[in-house]
Amino acid sequence: RKGQTEEAHFFSNDHESSSDAYKNFLSLLGQKVKLAGHKGYKGDFDITTDTTGTHAYYYAEESLEIMYHTSTLIPSLKDEGNQEIIRKRFVGNDITCIVFQEPGSALTFPIRSQFIHIYLVVSPIMIEDTLHYKFSLYRKDDVPAYPPELRDTVIVHGEEARKFVLAKVVNGHRAALRSPKLSKILTWMARQYVFVDLIEQARNTPRVKK
Repeated sequence: RKGQTEEAHFFSNDHESSSDAYKNFLSLLGQKVKLAGHKGYKGDFDITTDTTGTHAYYYAEESLEIMYHTSTLIPSLKDEGNQEIIRKRFVGNDITCIVFQEPGSALTFPIRSQFIHIYLVVSPIMIEDTLHYKFSLYRKDDVPAYPPELRDTVIVHGEEARKFVLAKVVNGHRAALRSPKLSKILTWMARQYVFVDLIEQARNTPRVKK
């Protein structure tokens, strides 16, 4: 939004006061689902007690499921340093971050994260009284280029825009996984999870008396 340049500003936005253009864009991403009792991919959301929100945008097809971490739908909870704990835990651990840039706002990327490697910037513009979106892409140097091609891309609100966003998100995720730095981080994390799991198994394994 206009005047927002810091991480705290980005994570302070609430859903109810968000613009119609923002909400219309969210409707392109997928279906707004109730998290409690959700049966599909949950994206680490709490689907029993609503501690991570009551609703989220979810997309599914035969071989693909996406649960979007929409910051304005995630509960606001700040620590002593005024940092949004829950919102940053989800958004900051994603590989691709979609930034909705409201008219008149400055383009900045203040979110401190070792995981975010791609920013897909969406700017709403009106052409002949019809909502369009201008797309821009920013990726880390070690993330290879990936389709679909983006060059001053402007698409009208609708199915074409939805397919474009979906392709950039999915293909971007795959491209980012080829980043040496990100691959190293994810490999290290996987080893830590295995190590912790082995410790838990050892703790829960009954000792055999000799």
